[in-house]
Amino acid sequence: MVNENFTAQQWIDYFLDKIEKDDSFTVNDLREAVKTISVHDPVAGEGALTVLYSGEGDAFPKALADKAGSGIRMIDRTEASKFLTHKDFYKIFKNAVEFEYEGAAEDSELFSELERKFLYDGSSGSVAEGSWRASEGFWSIVSRRFASETSGDSYALVSNALPNRIFGTDELKTLLETLPDGAKICGFNTARGVVVAA
Repeated sequence: MVNENFTAQQWIDYFLDKIEKDDSFTVNDLREAVKTISVHDPVAGEGALTVLYSGEGDAFPKALADKAGSGIRMIDRTEASKFLTHKDFYKIFKNAVEFEYEGAAEDSELFSELERKFLYDGSSGSVAEGSWRASEGFWSIVSRRFASETSGDSYALVSNALPNRIFGTDELKTLLETLPDGAKICGFNTARGVVVAA
């Protein structure tokens, strides 16, 4: 099933076609798409500044992604983000959850718990204590993949970020592990050996 070259729209069409044919699929099938769909920003130029954000709402990042051009690199312009924010994604996700989990109707408490877990859960534990566990939440996976492909400086718009959200548990950790020596985060040089405790 996995096709690494599929665009967001092709994945959406693939799953909608399965729904139309009454052909079942699981949450893990969606996760496999999330693990392979492109996290490349096609607008960003070489050496573009990677901009990460958390808690800023949708309007500002969307305006920044639309207006900033090739000078910045943002997750919003990736096929992975387009897939997860597509108007039909929720229908596809709901179909997978209701097929796989008995009693998980859309308006149920169970559905709400599974939605949070599968879409938004960040990683947990502590790097310092050796108990860090990577989340299998869709946005966590995409965010780690996006952060891991950062090759230069980055800037974080995280005034409202919480330490247990994806920036604190996944993106920052990944940046510190993968950025080349000399790269900066918010103007500060990264230092090898820095430990981030989530």
